[in-house]
Amino acid sequence: EQISLFIEKSLGKKADGVIALNLTTLQSVLRDIGPVTLPDYNEVVTDKNLRERVASHADMPHIQKTKQDYLTSLFSRVLAEVSSVSAEKSSILLSDLYAGLRSSQVFMIFSDKEQNAVLSRLGWLGDVTTPQCPVQLSDVPCIVDSTMQVEANVGANQANHTINRVIEEIISVSRQKVIHHRTITYKNTGTTEVWPMGSYKNYV
Repeated sequence: EQISLFIEKSLGKKADGVIALNLTTLQSVLRDIGPVTLPDYNEVVTDKNLRERVASHADMPHIQKTKQDYLTSLFSRVLAEVSSVSAEKSSILLSDLYAGLRSSQVFMIFSDKEQNAVLSRLGWLGDVTTPQCPVQLSDVPCIVDSTMQVEANVGANQANHTINRVIEEIISVSRQKVIHHRTITYKNTGTTEVWPMGSYKNYV
């Protein structure tokens, strides 16, 4: 909603909707459509070097002020390629975007409230919701007991791109109480301590 407001204020146009995706999804898209060339930066970006190229430009001072922002330039090229993708590739591309929606790597919001209600039920709106009691339990007392994990990288680097997580949640139910035992295992797959990689320091 905030992005829609920014678009309206800066461009004087009301957005029909906003689709937000992260580098994980962009990586999948590049794997599907193939490499893209950025003439302004004299670079070829692939699914293999995407994170490294974005990281190298993230905190780099803009030497040439005339250059378009790196991510804007990259995404413009990706959109141009996607719009002319073959029927065979489009099927794979849509499948990967659907996977991104299901794994919360992509979110969408529209100006139409009815559409947003559907997206919210699917978990694609990006809002924080409290699950409702199942209809099968409508005639008995029902309490929703949920967990939401929030995590932030506070190490002043981009090591979170190389982190693999395994989350295990064991729930024990007795007549007196419900106990959640949550174990999060982190593995840093980075091969260097050189910035922007390095040790992963997080706040959970």
